[in-house]
Amino acid sequence: SVRREDPLGANRFAGARIIAPITEEDPAQRIRLIGVRSKAAREEPALGFMDTLSPVLSRLPTAVSAAMTHRATRSIDLQAANISGVQRTAYIAGARVERTFAFGAAPGPAVMVTLMSYEGVCCIALTINAAAIPDHQRFRECLVEGFDEVLTLAPVPEGDPVAGSAA
Repeated sequence: SVRREDPLGANRFAGARIIAPITEEDPAQRIRLIGVRSKAAREEPALGFMDTLSPVLSRLPTAVSAAMTHRATRSIDLQAANISGVQRTAYIAGARVERTFAFGAAPGPAVMVTLMSYEGVCCIALTINAAAIPDHQRFRECLVEGFDEVLTLAPVPEGDPVAGSAA
């Protein structure tokens, strides 16, 4: 995300490739490295080219833009997005919304991860390409193990039944 002070509902994004430090065993160091690499990618001056290119791309036939997207993303293992959720308490048919999830399309990568925040909680949804990851149960186990490893780095808020566990 390259959102700054955009109007509510605005979507500002740019694609950037980041090599994940998967060989780093220390989760704190791994998170630090991802942060450094993400910040460097976000500050890349060339990312603004989408502001100029988007009006042109929006006029292309869907089949052409879909083919371009697939070609650009097929060598990517994981694509991630973050979405700022509703900035107030929301209700549906009188019931308070407790969590929100946003499932992103997987236009080419093996996994599309979408994080959506709402009332101080981040929920993560995954769209998985079954051909790329046929063993969903093992993939889930690896994700839970990885999240649990990272979650041990932060204190668990008292009384939060969800915090502290990725399961």
